[in-house]
Amino acid sequence: MCKNKHLVKWNCIQCISNLVIALAIGSMILFVVLLFVQAYNTSWEETLSVLMKPRALRYLLVGGFSLLTLWLTIFTLNRSVKVEEMNAIVSLRNLFYQESNMRVYRKILNKEDFYLSDEVKSKGLESNSEEINKASKEDEGDVNNYIGTLEVAYLMVERGVINMEEFENLFGYRLNNLFENKDLHKYICEDRKYNAILFRAIHALHKYQRERKQKY
Repeated sequence: MCKNKHLVKWNCIQCISNLVIALAIGSMILFVVLLFVQAYNTSWEETLSVLMKPRALRYLLVGGFSLLTLWLTIFTLNRSVKVEEMNAIVSLRNLFYQESNMRVYRKILNKEDFYLSDEVKSKGLESNSEEINKASKEDEGDVNNYIGTLEVAYLMVERGVINMEEFENLFGYRLNNLFENKDLHKYICEDRKYNAILFRAIHALHKYQRERKQKY
C-alpha cells in the first residue's frame, strides 16, 4: 500500500524521538566516561573543581536543557498527531450517522429495494410513477454519499491513519453488507472506474479476511 505524507510524518517523529533518546543516553554515558578518565589522571578533588567552574556548568546546563526541550517538543508533537488521528476517526464515524447514510444502512439491513436510475429504467418504471422517480433520485444520492463515506474510511488505511484490523472492526461490516446487496452490487459494478477506491477497499478487506482465516 502506498505511504503518504501523514505516514511519513509519523515515521519521522518516531525516528527523531528515538534519536533524541539515544543522544541523551549517549551523552550521559560519554559524560560519565570522561569524568572517570579525568578522575583517573588527576584526583577527584581536581575533577570536581573543573566541573564546578562556571564555563563547565554552563555547557552542562545548556546541553541538558537543549536535549530536554527537544524531547518535550517531540513528545508534544507525538501526542498531537495521535489526537488528530482520533478526531479524524470520530468525525468519520459521525458521518455514518447522517440521515442519508442511515437511510441506506437501514434499507440494506431490512433488505429493501433500492430505486436506482438504471434499475428503474431497466424495469420500465420511470414513467409509471412520480413517486418512483423521486425515490430513485433520493436513493441514488444517498447511495453515492454512502459509497463516498466508505471510500474516505478506506483512504485512511492507505494513508496510514488506521490499520486494516481497525478498518475491519469499524467499517468492514458496512462494506460487506453493501457489496452483498444485489441492487448495490449491480450499481457499483456498472461503473468500476468511478468506484475504483471502493473496489480497492473491497479487495483489501477480503484479502485481509482470507489471510486471517488461514492464519487461525
